[in-house]
Amino acid sequence: MANPGDLFFINARGVKASGVVTENGFKVFAGSYVMPTHKPYLAKSIIQHRDQCRADGTIVNDHLTRDIEFGSSSTAAYFLFGANASGPATWKNADGITMAQLDKKAEGIIPETDREYRSFYNVVGGNEGSKCHYPARLDTYGRGCGHDCNYCYAKSILSGHGYWNPIEPSVADPSRIETLVKKLPRGAIVRLGGMTDCFQPCELTYRVTLKTIEILNKYDIGYLIVTKSHHVADDEYVATMRKDLAHIQITVTTFDDALCATYEKASPPSKRIQAIEKLQGLGFDVFFRLSPYIDGYIDFNLLNRVKCDKILVEFLRVDSKIKNGLISIILITRCGRMVSCICHLTTKKK
Repeated sequence: MANPGDLFFINARGVKASGVVTENGFKVFAGSYVMPTHKPYLAKSIIQHRDQCRADGTIVNDHLTRDIEFGSSSTAAYFLFGANASGPATWKNADGITMAQLDKKAEGIIPETDREYRSFYNVVGGNEGSKCHYPARLDTYGRGCGHDCNYCYAKSILSGHGYWNPIEPSVADPSRIETLVKKLPRGAIVRLGGMTDCFQPCELTYRVTLKTIEILNKYDIGYLIVTKSHHVADDEYVATMRKDLAHIQITVTTFDDALCATYEKASPPSKRIQAIEKLQGLGFDVFFRLSPYIDGYIDFNLLNRVKCDKILVEFLRVDSKIKNGLISIILITRCGRMVSCICHLTTKKK
């Protein structure tokens, strides 16, 4: 893994830069090239930092005149590229090994099988593709989610590949989304929110999910929205979503707002229930998504009172990373059965 004092380099997408891992983050050396322009979705704080550095002479002729220390290698990469870029996947040592590869104690190019964890768009195959009937997953925000749920299986996988950043998730480019969407056959369905939540908190800033819904409407492509946020029922989204294309699943794991806050940073369940009932009343195809079902955490008397015609149940899967992050051993002991290093509820219990 990368340690303080280790040197890394970037020579990609027009940027040439060098830096070093520090105790507090990552320092970029003077002489490094900074892209003169930035993407409109770049975080405002980084845009302001770039502007300030140009104003005070830290950046002259698109090169740094002094060293700058950042909180992380990713923030340093965002600053240099003026766009989203994963630090662990971008910075390489003198042998051409990325930080992510060092963390995995691997050498050479990242395996082809890792592509699905780096791309915002992925064709769906296997069990998911055959049973769920949508050809692709589209993550408007990637490699991190502000909800940062303790039980999240995607979080476990992405963390293992060095891509999980809940504070600064990557933001998809709507123009690239449209390029891909217009190739899909009319009537196809795309899942929004596969590896991360498409309505996580940064959606209120970037509105990429809203723009994506507008694009899908334009090309008559259906969309399955899976979220833990009540904002999907905000008036702006309700006015944009087409009832003939939208399928909405709002996830709830408990009715207890205080309990939920101990293992999720998403909307309180009470607000999610209100969103479900609002969308149901407006005539949308909406599901109460009990995912994951955690034995002992759901009140079935309250569940039966929710005004929603459809419910979907998905069971908890627990691997070693999830197990270490869970708040209570009850979530493990009630699962009961190990399959391929994943702990599941027994079939009888399901």
